[in-house]
Amino acid sequence: MRPWKIALLAILVFLAGLVALFPASLAVRWFLPEIPGLVLGAAEGSAWNGRVDGVEYNGWNAGNLHWSLNPLGLLLLRADADLRLARTGGEITAEVKAGMGGSVLIENLRGTLTVADLENARLVPPNFATGELVLNVESLMLEDGRPISAAGRIGLVRLQSPLLPRVALGDYAGEISTPEAGNIVLRFNELEAPLQVRGDATLDANGSYRVAGRITPLAATPEQIRRGLVFLGSPDNSGAYPFSFQGTL
Repeated sequence: MRPWKIALLAILVFLAGLVALFPASLAVRWFLPEIPGLVLGAAEGSAWNGRVDGVEYNGWNAGNLHWSLNPLGLLLLRADADLRLARTGGEITAEVKAGMGGSVLIENLRGTLTVADLENARLVPPNFATGELVLNVESLMLEDGRPISAAGRIGLVRLQSPLLPRVALGDYAGEISTPEAGNIVLRFNELEAPLQVRGDATLDANGSYRVAGRITPLAATPEQIRRGLVFLGSPDNSGAYPFSFQGTL
């Protein structure tokens, strides 16, 4: 075996030994950048395999975080880990690369949240709706805890409104893109629904977001839904009902 290969193997073995002994509490403190609104509970285990019992965001209990670290990432002075957020009724998984300068790349983010979760995290207005948010995000880049770019797809399924109890509003989906640095856009539309929906959600690097679109009743739209649309205001000349809201993460 060549001398440089022996030296590299020795370095890897040494780093692996350090990672195996490095406590999870210090690993979380060193490698995880400060994210506004994020509060972590007690960390257990090692930097190699550990967990955090209790992850909160803006007061919402997101679940318990488990991770498995790839020690080869340490050669690039970053933490590469497979994450799993264990939640009641399911889990969310992702691959994360965290650099020493505060940048975080999240890839293959998969899982399901409820609209109630988003309400509890104060990401959407209270009593907004019920349903499930299906995550299929290919990449999400954070700088100093703020998202600056993203790509992938998000679905909103089994949507219902408290204004229209016992009425199914259908399934919807959106494509995520970053047309400009620090400006993430989600363009969404209906998949199978009693309404035509078109809109955009925009997230800026400073954490502010805006959601706007138009809802148009179809020939087959139930009368109960048509009556419920008046809560959005008056339709425009084309018969569509515009809507919009905004906030800050």
